[in-house]
Amino acid sequence: MLALIADFLTYLEVERNASVHTRLNYERDLRQFELFLKEAGLAAGALGVTPCGVVDVALIDEDAVKAFIYSVHESCRKVTVARKLSAIRSF
Repeated sequence: MLALIADFLTYLEVERNASVHTRLNYERDLRQFELFLKEAGLAAGALGVTPCGVVDVALIDEDAVKAFIYSVHESCRKVTVARKLSAIRSF
């Protein structure tokens, strides 16, 4: 997933002319989402995480995204949660 995130950040920079601030925040949000998938065990079979911990993004579903958003909603401001969701949707 790290290579896909890097490609996505390049896309944001080159194609969308996104600010450095936006790219850094999206990168942090996507890495946090990836870590959540690995740690929550959601990825264990349903999301196709390999034994070395690589997430198969093609298998990420709506329930995984909802679980992630639910896990951060109490510790983050509403605008931060909205940005995290926007990062995942754009990705």
